Amino acid sequence: MIDKILEDREHTHGSYKDSATVAVELKRVIWYHVIEQKDFLPDDMQQSLDMICSKIARIICGDHNEIDHWNDIAGYS
Repeated sequence: MIDKILEDREHTHGSYKDSATVAVELKRVIWYHVIEQKDFLPDDMQQSLDMICSKIARIICGDHNEIDHWNDIAGYS
């Protein structure tokens, strides 16, 4: 059962490993600039940016036409 779920998700979300790599790279860019400017964001804003990075990674690594990815970004925004 779990194998089927993972297989289905890979079509829309892409490879978990690839998606994780892209998301972490995006988050590192954001954190670098936040730390450099010493202008830390409130926790809710930082978490929203982290989640948006994950959704962007799914768009890049998975199915960019999956409307849920775009809707999730809008929701976190």
